[in-house]
Amino acid sequence: SCPTFVPAHLLLGGVYAHRGRYDDATGMAERVLLLSDLEPRAHLLLGMIAARHGRVDEALRSFRRTLYLDDSLALAHFWLGNVYRDRGDLVRACREYQNVVRNWERHPLELTEEFALDLTAEQLVEFCRATLSQLRFNGGWLDGR
Repeated sequence: SCPTFVPAHLLLGGVYAHRGRYDDATGMAERVLLLSDLEPRAHLLLGMIAARHGRVDEALRSFRRTLYLDDSLALAHFWLGNVYRDRGDLVRACREYQNVVRNWERHPLELTEEFALDLTAEQLVEFCRATLSQLRFNGGWLDGR
């Protein structure tokens, strides 16, 4: 009923992405950016879609833009960490996973519900902690940080 209501477009975009309808999800995110090009969650959705399709450079740009606009979005740090990890850039991956854990320790995370899949904030943080431990153990780097 309100074509400029950004949360509705984002929610529908998230539903489309969960159902594998990535073209429709992309369309929703792009529609949001036409309404407000400073909406970090639209950039996050575009980054998630790009990452799922292996368009790494596009995903990196979207996640960096997301975090420039709102560095508190745990899912953006999480996805960016995953992209870095998959590229073999373990130092940057760990930094992003640490950002998730550090933000959690400062205050409870609120996941962007429309994009959180079936993860709770606690599960996301635990995954980041476990991945940090594994990368540190296997890589033998970061000098115990």
